[in-house]
Amino acid sequence: KCIVIGDGICKTEYFEQVKIHGLSKYFEFLGMLDRKAVANWMNKASVLVVPSINEGFGLVSVEALACGTPVISSNVGGLSEIIIHENNGFLVKSESPSAIAKYLSLFVNDNYKSKLQSNCINSSKKYKMKDKVQQLYNIYKSYC
Repeated sequence: KCIVIGDGICKTEYFEQVKIHGLSKYFEFLGMLDRKAVANWMNKASVLVVPSINEGFGLVSVEALACGTPVISSNVGGLSEIIIHENNGFLVKSESPSAIAKYLSLFVNDNYKSKLQSNCINSSKKYKMKDKVQQLYNIYKSYC
């Protein structure tokens, strides 16, 4: 089952496409959730899909990895630095549904998450918030 969390300008279009293609029993649109609820869903998930066309850093991917959840993402922006192909997830060409489907199939019939889980957690450790805040502070301080 695909759980869609969040709201955006395309939510209505996605909902309509799911209905048109008769996939409603496979999708659940939850809308905006608080951080605790999102963390609970990330822990339950077999995989997170981030099919971005453009992406700055990709914080949601780091959050999923910290939960031990692999990520299938477009090979764009910061995602290409966070996701290590076949180690903590999979990188696909942007706007390539067939590539996403190929890797999703690994998670449908197998508990593939367990094969990557420790890699996911380990790869997220370099993104500790305290360290990132200190790095940002040092950058600002260097300009003063």
